[in-house]
Amino acid sequence: MSYLGRVLFILVICFMSTSWVRAEQSLPDIPSYSLSQSQQGIAKVHYHAMAQKNKTIIADFFAGKSQWPLVKASKGDLAYQPGFNLIAFQVDNDSLERQLAYITLKNQIRISSAEILFLNDNNELEFMPFELEGNNTLKVSLSLPAKDKIKVILCIKSTSHLRSSLVLYNQSGFIENSSEASFRLGLGLGGLFCLTFAMLLLYLAIRKNTVLLLFAYLLCRTCTLSAILGLNLYYLLPQYNALKGIEVPIFVAASTIALLLFTAKVFKLKQINERLHRLIQWITWLFAAFLPMSLFTPVYIDVSAIMILHSLTIIFLAAIGFYLYRLRQRLALLFSTIMVVKLMSMIVIIIATNWVDIGIAPYKAAIYITIFWIDAFLLTFILSRQYFYQVQDKEIAQKEALENAKLSESTQEQLLTLQQENQEELEQRVQERTLELNIALQELEEVNQELERKNIIDELTGLHNRRFYDQKILAEYRRSKRNLTPLSLVVIDIDHFKRVNDDYGHLAGDQCLVWLSGHIKQCLKRNSDLAFRYGGEEFCLILPETDSQGAFTLAESLRENIARRAFLYQELEIPITISCGVCTYQQQADAQPEHIFAGADKALYTAKRSGRNQTQEHKLVDEDINQQDVT
Repeated sequence: MSYLGRVLFILVICFMSTSWVRAEQSLPDIPSYSLSQSQQGIAKVHYHAMAQKNKTIIADFFAGKSQWPLVKASKGDLAYQPGFNLIAFQVDNDSLERQLAYITLKNQIRISSAEILFLNDNNELEFMPFELEGNNTLKVSLSLPAKDKIKVILCIKSTSHLRSSLVLYNQSGFIENSSEASFRLGLGLGGLFCLTFAMLLLYLAIRKNTVLLLFAYLLCRTCTLSAILGLNLYYLLPQYNALKGIEVPIFVAASTIALLLFTAKVFKLKQINERLHRLIQWITWLFAAFLPMSLFTPVYIDVSAIMILHSLTIIFLAAIGFYLYRLRQRLALLFSTIMVVKLMSMIVIIIATNWVDIGIAPYKAAIYITIFWIDAFLLTFILSRQYFYQVQDKEIAQKEALENAKLSESTQEQLLTLQQENQEELEQRVQERTLELNIALQELEEVNQELERKNIIDELTGLHNRRFYDQKILAEYRRSKRNLTPLSLVVIDIDHFKRVNDDYGHLAGDQCLVWLSGHIKQCLKRNSDLAFRYGGEEFCLILPETDSQGAFTLAESLRENIARRAFLYQELEIPITISCGVCTYQQQADAQPEHIFAGADKALYTAKRSGRNQTQEHKLVDEDINQQDVT
């Protein structure tokens, strides 16, 4: 080579070196990530946020005409603002073979769109959209030649403030992570679905409403978890962007309704506190109204609204649990603890997703699965313990009933023994003296009268008992039929008598029955009118030669008298009301005593169903008689 050629060659080399140095210096110092690692979180990037997409800003950055702030997420959760977020970094292929680089972006429900931008071989700006994965993830893949590197910018459009994780994988790392994610997803959702299906089978077996409500709650929670993890309608129909995240507010609202009804049913709030039960019903209707409204508002608004409403509901339920714990209700403290844990986990997830970089974004799927599983298991445990206590209480009641039966049998044996001894003594006295015989016969007559009185009188109330009713109704029916006179029956029942026993004790309940019996005795003016304690808190009046108007007037007078006077127990005034059912036999063909009582019982049922504290009358018709005969 000539001297002139050597000079030209050196000048060309210097020019190319200067151009290369300028080109290299024109680009900012972009953080780089090597594909030698199977996976790594992208935490250090150049960041720029803007309201509208601007290709000029992106091109100026590649050309080195603009500088973006260098941002580092210490825990790995990058923050996105509403609008477009530009994230720049570099991917290096240090190996001697071509490699695939996979970039994944979590939380696709809150992200409207995402694409990657880079300079192709012709130094032109090229766009590549992210693909939708089934685990709430967006993915894009790049092919890098051996010993090559590429500078990329991610353009992410977010609907709100959020934090998410960017992860870079090589091919082996991506396959391994996909397998682990699929296994975790299958285990979490599959197990929760099996628990839900088991609850359905349990409901079909025992037909308990609490089991049905827990099944509905678990089903909604399973669908919610499925939507959060990415197995949703948008995954199946990605061409319809309006479906993104639409299930989350719907299923959260539905699960909240099921949880509210489950709480009211398990703890029997309607019996404990009527106002509290009514408040739960209003909240349930609020969430029911939210369901159709959520279809016509943006998803990010629905999600924010339902999370606020759901959080307030959890606080409300925790407060109910503490209130029931003060009333010494079983399982109330455990229920409150579950609600508090649930609320705290929700707060941590919301804060980590929107504001604070605590590094949980890559593990949110596992955290969601764990939280949902703990919630499902604990509520199932509450239901199991409730049935355990019910079985235990039933066994105790059966044991007490058996002991009472044995005691009654022993008393009867003693009474029979006493009768035998008296009889023997009487026989001996007959043999000794005639005078003693008369005295003994008189004593025996008194004993028999006392026994007969005990057989027909209820010991607690002093009224006639059920056994005497069965005898007397048949006799009065025959006399009414023979004399062609009306015969009326009045059936009386104390309204909400169980509350008296539950709130003040069974001793108060017994005193209440005695108090009512006194009023019943006072209302009967004729010797032929008879009052009976039919059973429990139910009483019956036989009114011979009394038409329906007279029976109704007497029953209504008794009811009003009871309603005006409160039952006094240990200086406490307890308001008591009764419901009455009246039925009159007026020589209807084929009518029997049981038909008359059935008619009065129907009238009583009508009074109960119509609001209690009232008197209702039922007139015997052929349909009642025929229906009773068929039964």
